[in-house]
Amino acid sequence: AELATRKMLDVVSVSRLLSYSVIVLSCCMKFPQVLAIWSKRSSRGVNVRGYWMEVACYMAGVSFAYKSEFHYTTYAESILLAVQSLTIIYLAVLYSGQWTLENMLWSALSFVFVTSSVAKVVPVSVLRLLMTGTLPLIVGSKVMQMVEMFRIKSRGSVSILTWTAISYGCTGAHT
Repeated sequence: AELATRKMLDVVSVSRLLSYSVIVLSCCMKFPQVLAIWSKRSSRGVNVRGYWMEVACYMAGVSFAYKSEFHYTTYAESILLAVQSLTIIYLAVLYSGQWTLENMLWSALSFVFVTSSVAKVVPVSVLRLLMTGTLPLIVGSKVMQMVEMFRIKSRGSVSILTWTAISYGCTGAHT
């Protein structure tokens, strides 16, 4: 029994270590891309609609986890990635002049959704339903980004470090 308990503690320790590593990595995951956009004053290669889809997934996941009272390590990286993605959207809209009705509506909807989620107004059943759509949305957002990079025949402002870090985060290390 003692050996089984020790092995379980080792598994939990490794799991927590991996969770914290993903959180730490997510602090700077998109930072190279933010810096590239800011320094070049260009959002070439950024698909804003794809980023809004990505942010929607982060918001649904964070809201569901928060409302379900999951441990913060299960959703902290999503908060950090959402903030970085919103920064990329803002810079892309700023430098490309895409102050469209669509972007204004996404901004307003994001604010309302986050506010109502923090106030725990959105029922968990609705959040659970939204969670079922996150996988197709996140895949769709990445496909849109890849299509944009193929269209301009460049990776634009997307850094190799960002893609590597995102791949690591997708390995399921955050348990």
